[in-house]
Amino acid sequence: MEQVNKITKLEYLLLTLIIALTGFEVIFRASVVLQTAIMLFVACIFFNKKKKFDLRFWLFTAVILLPFFFQGVYINDLRLGFANIYAYIVKFMMCYMVVVLTKERFPLTYVNIIYFFAVISLFFFPIQFSEGLTASVKQFADSIIKPIGSENISESYVSSTLVVFTFQHAYGADVAEIRNCGPFWEPGMYAIFLNIALFINLFVLKTKLWSRKNIIFMIVIATTVSTTGIICVMIILFLRFFITLSSAKKVLYLPIFLIFIYIAYNFIWKLEVVSGKIEDNISISQDDRRSRFGAMIYHFAELQKSPLIGVSLDVGASEKDIAFEDRLVSPNGLSLVFFNFGIPIGIFYFVFFYKGAKRFFYYYNVNNTLIAASFFMIACILAFSQDITMRYFYLVILVFAIAYPKSKPLGLIK
Repeated sequence: MEQVNKITKLEYLLLTLIIALTGFEVIFRASVVLQTAIMLFVACIFFNKKKKFDLRFWLFTAVILLPFFFQGVYINDLRLGFANIYAYIVKFMMCYMVVVLTKERFPLTYVNIIYFFAVISLFFFPIQFSEGLTASVKQFADSIIKPIGSENISESYVSSTLVVFTFQHAYGADVAEIRNCGPFWEPGMYAIFLNIALFINLFVLKTKLWSRKNIIFMIVIATTVSTTGIICVMIILFLRFFITLSSAKKVLYLPIFLIFIYIAYNFIWKLEVVSGKIEDNISISQDDRRSRFGAMIYHFAELQKSPLIGVSLDVGASEKDIAFEDRLVSPNGLSLVFFNFGIPIGIFYFVFFYKGAKRFFYYYNVNNTLIAASFFMIACILAFSQDITMRYFYLVILVFAIAYPKSKPLGLIK
């Protein structure tokens, strides 16, 4: 039993590292040097447990990173090309090793980690409604914790954090709407992890819809005031009813579905944070590259210059009249994939992403194509407003296609 507990603690540590490097305010700006050090730490554990890299991993990595080499050739800067290749090799190696080391209990470990931070965020979130108390806590946080990498960017892009909770503020403004970031740099990023936890808890761990964890997840998603987060919760709830009910019950519950749709449209979709925010993003898309639709227009406009190999990130930042932080933190992760990799490898990315999701669910005895396809759709919707497609956690989902076997589903370990 002692050995089992030790492995579980290790799994929590490794998966928390992946989540933190993806978006925790305290560390998501970590330099490549620090990321390399963390990767080497994980590698020591990986090889100590007699694990090894599959040849398919190296083939996959070589293919998906090939555009970076050609970008270096195209702009006559091989140094930049190899720097990008090295940075992503570190990321992919880290992701692969963590998946291999945690895959026996990945769903339960992930859900418990997000639940832990969700509960903590419900404690800190109400504090933000008190301006005086918030100022005191932020002053205390700033005095003891400085987010890694924040010394290289403007203070207006850095939020006060207690590691387990971040006090969100509008970048470049003094006061912002009150939203729940959890430990993440931005509430929309937090909503992604909460929705994925809710999905896994319902369809992999097969918990009851109104279980304590699911209720907490849905409440916290509401406090993030994330447009895509709220939309995805509605989709997940609909899927839950649709997939779990028998045909006879579906007919019986049809009136309830219609009422739910009516309520969703009138009381949720018409909220300013949902439909209003979407309309605003569309209306300013031509003028503001920081909006979701504006970023997509910008990405594909730039992509026309080199559609096959994508656009070098640093070149895109220097050639355009746009703030460096805004350029690196694209608000549209879907178009960012094609922008960075080009159209052929961009398609390759999403094919493997779906394949990884399907392999993941099958491994845990969820052999339902509709569930895997629904997860893929929800993950894409969530990425529409975040650059998470180029960050650790979504790269983990890509690696699922290699790390999880095609056969031998696992009896879920609880």
